[in-house]
Amino acid sequence: MNTLVFSRSKPTSLMRFLVVSIVVATVTLMLISGAYATSSSTAIQEGVKGGTKQMYELLTAIVIPVAVVCFAWNAFKALFGGERGMETAKKNIFTIVMVLALVFLAPIAIEQVASWFETSSSSSGVFS
Repeated sequence: MNTLVFSRSKPTSLMRFLVVSIVVATVTLMLISGAYATSSSTAIQEGVKGGTKQMYELLTAIVIPVAVVCFAWNAFKALFGGERGMETAKKNIFTIVMVLALVFLAPIAIEQVASWFETSSSSSGVFS
């Protein structure tokens, strides 16, 4: 009999890459919707940008505490986990730093891409 079994196996580097890729894709799609919201009515454009700003603030409000807890746990593992704990902690801390960098640099990247396609000379930014 074939049954579907879910196990808590150790996450592989491919799984970590997929998680980071999903976070990056989500942030990019979320921010790009506000950057390219163009219409003859500014109410729609401002509404999309305002909603995008709220979603970004929610994302950062979630990511920062989770990153702090994960960083503290990995620091604990590095101090008391021996050589193996030190190696896994270094990899995890690197992943935490990369995710934080992607989240906080996403508005800058989206603003830069939007400026390439902007026809007017004034740039109002991603959220404003």
